[in-house]
Amino acid sequence: MEKIFKGMDNAPDAINGNFNELSDPKRDVTVNELTVNGNVSLGAQKVVRSRFMMGNMQVTATRILNEVVLYFEGTLPGNDWNADGVNPIPFGFRPVTPFITDLSDNNGYAKVGFNPDGTMYRRGSNNFGGDVQHAINYPTNDSWPE
Repeated sequence: MEKIFKGMDNAPDAINGNFNELSDPKRDVTVNELTVNGNVSLGAQKVVRSRFMMGNMQVTATRILNEVVLYFEGTLPGNDWNADGVNPIPFGFRPVTPFITDLSDNNGYAKVGFNPDGTMYRRGSNNFGGDVQHAINYPTNDSWPE
């Protein structure tokens, strides 16, 4: 950016050059504080997906910004998840804080817990035993997966 001052011989050219520099799409901009009145458009958002198994249940993890959606499809493993081949939530998709939620089928529900280290566990159920098609969402602070 060129400084503009009174009596400058090439002021119009300097002003034009400053505007061109500001409108350059390759220009890096750091904003320390921003107030928006209205809508913000983010353009093309990065979306990353990963699939992993929980016993016979497939889980699809989708990440957009710092939000994760887990979609469960199949039969929920039994009570001993270490023996039933339950894989942890992959890095890049893990929750910020531990939480418990209900996964339901057409007979009942099972309480399932999720931890920030990616581990999951089953904590009780009520008439549960069928196929699941269920989605949950939560925030993550993980770095983006490779």
